[in-house]
Amino acid sequence: MSRTVTELENLLDFYGAELKNVMVRDDYRELIELSSVFLGGDAENKFKIRPPGAIPQARWMARAIYSLKLSLFSSQLKLNTKDKEALLDVYLFIVIIYVKPWLQWILAVKAPYKDLYFLKSLKAYEKVNESISRSASQKFSHDLLYFTVEIAVLALFDDDVDE
Repeated sequence: MSRTVTELENLLDFYGAELKNVMVRDDYRELIELSSVFLGGDAENKFKIRPPGAIPQARWMARAIYSLKLSLFSSQLKLNTKDKEALLDVYLFIVIIYVKPWLQWILAVKAPYKDLYFLKSLKAYEKVNESISRSASQKFSHDLLYFTVEIAVLALFDDDVDE
């Protein structure tokens, strides 16, 4: 995998900081906790596995949560090598590539920069899994239709953007 230990530690730090924030929704917290546990981080003392909820058509997060729960119990599942590898690819994409920018897209002022950063991450992810990288890039590029000059101006107010 092309991620360094420092990058993974930074991701764990990010997840830890997010868990300290007040969350409006329990599914956000659950996704962050599962992502942190997947990377080997410490879960909160009160962390527990909840039974899977409904999976509506448009809710990727429910699928991500369900997938990460599968990862925690994968030793109890009878999967062939091909299925295990496919699931690992999904877990890695969710935890390393998608969750952090998704949590940051909540703030409109950060969205333009985070979109570009996400596309850059997807491009770099080609070294890990070209198929997932290309599929995600193609799907995400359809969502960039809203990315106009007027929206890009929001990046001027984003503290993460260098002058």
